[in-house]
Amino acid sequence: MAHAGARVILASRSIDKLERAAEGLRTSGCSAAAVKLDLTDSASIKACAESVEGMVRAAATFPGVRALLEAALRGAQGGAA
Repeated sequence: MAHAGARVILASRSIDKLERAAEGLRTSGCSAAAVKLDLTDSASIKACAESVEGMVRAAATFPGVRALLEAALRGAQGGAA
């Protein structure tokens, strides 16, 4: 997707690997960011959402991300995703 022009946000518990992957994409001319995310930890989901929301505000190019992260947060808290 990144090579097709999409701006991507990579999210995982392994931030070091993500940073390397995002750097590789950026080196090849793609737009990529990396954020730490543990879907079993509501604090991690909230921190990720805040980080991504900041990126969205800055770039205004990631529509729908907030809704996706809010659904993940509800799921992690035992609610309906």
